[in-house]
Amino acid sequence: MNLYRISNPLSGWTVCAATLCLLALTPLARADGPLTLDEHAIDETSGNLECFKISTPIATYWLDKVGAGFSRMEDQDGNDWIGFHPEPGSGAAGEWRGFPNAVYKEAGNYFHATNAATDRSITKVRHVSNDRVTITAESGNGLWGCQYDFFPTHCTFTMTRMPPDRKYWVLYEGIPGGQYDDDDWWITSAIQNPQPLTKRYEGHIPSPTWIAFGDKRLNRVLYVYHHEDDEHPDYFYQMQQKMTVFGFGRRGLDKFLESVPQQFSIGFIESTRHETISQEIREHHEAPYPPSPVIIDFSLDWSTHRRGAPGSDNFQLTWADDDNQYGWWGDGGGFGGTNSDGRVGLGFARIEGDASDWKGYNVWGGKDPENPAQFDGKSWGTISVDGALYSWIVPDVPDTGGPRDHYRYIELARSTDHGASWTKADWRWQVEDDLIVSTFLNFGKDNDGARDEYVYSYFIRPQSTDITQLSFGLNVHKPGAVFLARVHKDRLFAGRDHYAWFAGMHDGEPKWGDLNEKQPVFEDANGTGWCLSASYNPGLSRYLLATEHTHSHVDNLLGIFDAPEPWGPWTTVKYWTRDDRFGEIRKGSDLDWNFNVFFLAFAPKWLSDDGRTFTLTFTGGGRGKDNDSFNTLRGRFELRQRD
Repeated sequence: MNLYRISNPLSGWTVCAATLCLLALTPLARADGPLTLDEHAIDETSGNLECFKISTPIATYWLDKVGAGFSRMEDQDGNDWIGFHPEPGSGAAGEWRGFPNAVYKEAGNYFHATNAATDRSITKVRHVSNDRVTITAESGNGLWGCQYDFFPTHCTFTMTRMPPDRKYWVLYEGIPGGQYDDDDWWITSAIQNPQPLTKRYEGHIPSPTWIAFGDKRLNRVLYVYHHEDDEHPDYFYQMQQKMTVFGFGRRGLDKFLESVPQQFSIGFIESTRHETISQEIREHHEAPYPPSPVIIDFSLDWSTHRRGAPGSDNFQLTWADDDNQYGWWGDGGGFGGTNSDGRVGLGFARIEGDASDWKGYNVWGGKDPENPAQFDGKSWGTISVDGALYSWIVPDVPDTGGPRDHYRYIELARSTDHGASWTKADWRWQVEDDLIVSTFLNFGKDNDGARDEYVYSYFIRPQSTDITQLSFGLNVHKPGAVFLARVHKDRLFAGRDHYAWFAGMHDGEPKWGDLNEKQPVFEDANGTGWCLSASYNPGLSRYLLATEHTHSHVDNLLGIFDAPEPWGPWTTVKYWTRDDRFGEIRKGSDLDWNFNVFFLAFAPKWLSDDGRTFTLTFTGGGRGKDNDSFNTLRGRFELRQRD
């Protein structure tokens, strides 16, 4: 038996019956202690299935390797809320039970514990750490795909691949509390009073889309939650007084789910009160990480909101040796220009002055520039190191052919004259490397205060390696993941082989490996944006990362996260949602506004010594108006009291 405490990363292919599904687990606030993974567990109650057994503080999951579905899910008291066993002819009393039971007679049967009808798949352990286990599965025919990410509190299943012209559902078919009883009950986000299992539900559960099942003997529920809101039917009934049958995207035997990625979480909550269940589901699924132990909140002073360079977006800044800040803009004329006047695809600016009295200058391209532009592209990553500027550049129209595509590759450019001229390296990262838009981790002035002699870069993982901007657009990539690479500062420009990639943790320390060994350093089942920012706050001794989630250019759905090290562990500073959008209340600002912000960052120069007072820079997709510009906004962190 191989029993792994989650601090030991491991991988390896195993035959299993499922496709690439994504199961993401978000940590519950009350769940303490590490996760463990047993790669070779035998589920004796389910016909001696060989399983992955994932033990968490509040649940134990048994994931069948051949069927790639749950055969068993036990609460803290050892009650199995699924009760699968494969005896032919047992039907609702055993062989039909499970989760997510997603693919039925749709080019195969997948993601169900193995019974006579289940088709085989291949599974792979992708990640093992103190707070997450990730297992992916691919159907034997290669048409369906999913991933399981287990966290201390719950599991979020994300369907990631499906064939065209097919549909699926996501089911919980089980026995609340360990046995079926008619007077066990269910509630939903909209139905607060418990309903007996004999009461059917037919319709659509409104957002937030969840249902919870309870046993009259226990003060806990099992809930299932659909992260995306849709108009498809949801359906519940009891079958033969032997099991529950609940399905997202189901009516009778008809399936309605027709897109990927989609995400579904399952877990236990130690309460039967609707208010408590609703609150915990909201807390556990809005943000991917628990609250920051250092920053409890922050305030934004919208009376300080300033705007420049209308029609020009992006503007991630670095603090150079000449005491100025520098950054790239896209698709506009820069400072003094407009969306059309002086327009370039890529321009480089210098920001002089302090947070309340800055002025921008066009160094390279744009309206009346100091120097002409040399090439097109986009950038959200620049750093100053030993007097030189380095920038990650993605193409507008790739030199490999085809239409506009920011995802195709990433190049490194260098300037030794503060942006007046640039030279590109003779190597690049490709989307086939499972990498798209990147950013540098910025420290202080000219990288002063860096933690070591290395330069760190974060790279977004694309939703797939065959993605293009034409096919996917500038959208959120789900499930979201970010990779981390480092290179000695003297070898930044030297070539791909000089970069080492975060490859997990071992004995509390990061491991660094080759490109093909890389593991995500940050994940969000709700997705990551197509750009991001990262910086170090020396006053707080915290690393800050910001990116979008859920949807891009809509509702200002952004997140800010912090960590004690560049590789984590990450916690949540702020996670804006549809009910609490960035910029929803802007007291003191009368500037035009729209909910189209897709990028924000912390200006590295404009931090107070104690790290509490900061300046955000942000930009949006206003097509030459409102947030399609360089925006600055002052704020202040509120810190937790320390013992």
